[in-house]
Amino acid sequence: MKGLDNLQQEEQNTSRGVSPVIGVILMVAITVILAAVIATFVLGLGEQVSDTSPTASWSSSDAGEEVDEDENIVEFRHTGGSSIDADNLRISVDDSTGFFDNEGNFSLNTTADTISAGETVSLKLGDDHDNESVVLEGDTADLIWESDGTSSTLNTHTFSADMNTTDNE
Repeated sequence: MKGLDNLQQEEQNTSRGVSPVIGVILMVAITVILAAVIATFVLGLGEQVSDTSPTASWSSSDAGEEVDEDENIVEFRHTGGSSIDADNLRISVDDSTGFFDNEGNFSLNTTADTISAGETVSLKLGDDHDNESVVLEGDTADLIWESDGTSSTLNTHTFSADMNTTDNE
């Protein structure tokens, strides 16, 4: 029986070293993870992650079938969420008539520096249009947010009817 007792003692002595080894490995892993997180923020890498599109809700409407010269043809209304810098917004029109020859990119018809809930941005027709087709039913206008090479479509409006300009003379 003495041999069996020695075998049991050896087994207990060897299994005792497992717990400290696991503890050391866990402490090293936690230290490495903390060092990586701290280094990310110290080196400024955390700032790049925060440049995402704003969280805001939008609704849109168009002017209908007949639009007068110098009238808004589409209007985007900020219905809630974060305020947005107006310099970061643009409207892109995909029209099948080819009326908009500005490669479909337009500035906003607004004087505000920031757009908050309840305010609108719109695309306005210029002067000197004589009964031309502006957009057709199914054409789209996108409200796009852009900042530092990142862009996001905030709202897409599909025109409900063919729009033609009217002469106000």
